[in-house]
Amino acid sequence: MSIYIPSKLQKLGGSKALTDKLIDYVDIGSDFDGVSGILPNILKDVATYPNLIADLLDRGYSEYDIKKLLSGNILRVWQQVEEYAANYKSS
Repeated sequence: MSIYIPSKLQKLGGSKALTDKLIDYVDIGSDFDGVSGILPNILKDVATYPNLIADLLDRGYSEYDIKKLLSGNILRVWQQVEEYAANYKSS
């Protein structure tokens, strides 16, 4: 999940409030090419996703919201794309 939270908001504790508003619109990607050496220690590759999930739970995110981030949002969007394509298919 790549969400830029300005440091002023982080210091004010506003980062969770901001991401709460975005929770239905983002997902977690797994493209780690070109980011070697800049990631936090707890998130070096996909094998460390359990650390990310634990951190989100510690920050107060519900399992329901975490499921949206892991697959729910992208599956919902793809379903909508397929429905749109089926309804507006040119003959």
